[in-house]
Amino acid sequence: MNPAPASPRLNTVLVGVGGFGRTWWPSLTAHSDRIHVVAVVDPDAQARDEAARHFRLAPHAVRDLLDAALLRDVGAELVVDSSPPPYRRAHALVSLAHGARLIAAKPLGWSLKSAEDIVRAGPTPESVTVVQQMRYFPCLRALRELLDEGRYGPVTSVSVEMALDSHGWAPGMEWRVGMDHPVFLEAAIHHLDLLRHCLGTELNVVGAAEWNPPWSPFPAGGAVAALLRTGDGVPVHYEATLAPRPGRALVRFDSGWQVTCRDATLTVVDGGLFVDGEPTGVPATAAPVPLHDLNDRLLTDWLAALDAGRPAPVNGRDNLVSMRLLDQVMRAAADGAQART
Repeated sequence: MNPAPASPRLNTVLVGVGGFGRTWWPSLTAHSDRIHVVAVVDPDAQARDEAARHFRLAPHAVRDLLDAALLRDVGAELVVDSSPPPYRRAHALVSLAHGARLIAAKPLGWSLKSAEDIVRAGPTPESVTVVQQMRYFPCLRALRELLDEGRYGPVTSVSVEMALDSHGWAPGMEWRVGMDHPVFLEAAIHHLDLLRHCLGTELNVVGAAEWNPPWSPFPAGGAVAALLRTGDGVPVHYEATLAPRPGRALVRFDSGWQVTCRDATLTVVDGGLFVDGEPTGVPATAAPVPLHDLNDRLLTDWLAALDAGRPAPVNGRDNLVSMRLLDQVMRAAADGAQART
């Protein structure tokens, strides 16, 4: 059955309050008329204490471990999980078993199976929302609108590139630097989800590769590439790295897109959307929209969907399609690596 109707203010537990978890503080506070943070969970004592002061919580509501007893004690109706992926499945299962709604960071699971386990644990696939907040970049929303309109004719090819320095993750670099597939799990899941979202179609994998540049801080997987096709056969080229060559120009998340249509080429550069090189109503920016702002836009949409009784954006059912696509790309890369040995 579906979760019980929401109260005017949802009793909310924030799991993971440092690093990226801290980017939820402004949004949860801004929506205090609808969101009542009743507990925080984090293994780091300093992060817990700072969050407790921010949300004015009593000591019993500040924990280092999420369990059923805490959820019961605070009457949790919503769990926002911003913890690292290895803990996400356990947090999700206890939250959904309690009957709370779940908003979980991406990737939904360390593997496709973990993600499927999480979505199956809810009363409906829509009980889970995944924080694919890159969908809320204004340039990419505007790109999707132009493509939906079909103003420039059908799409004939797509290219997406990203090159970011992973050291910008501080704090949080400690556990990420041990990842075997950092680009796939931290970046490609966003881009594959965005490609589905912006193009309005599903994708098929032609081939993929994963490699590690010699200057990479990761043990493996610091760079990836993939060739995909839409159902209509349109080629989509994707390349991304979190270990760019020292000195090369970086390419932001809200940049590096080129969509060639029959009558024009649409590009996304530094947060701006351009048609044949000419600016549109979405100009380039000196820096990307802050993550806390993207989270706020996602939460605003989530609350509106809740009030309207419709599925939340980026719900579990939809996100499993992105996770399955990621799994297919990773398998293609692994198969290619085996073929070369």
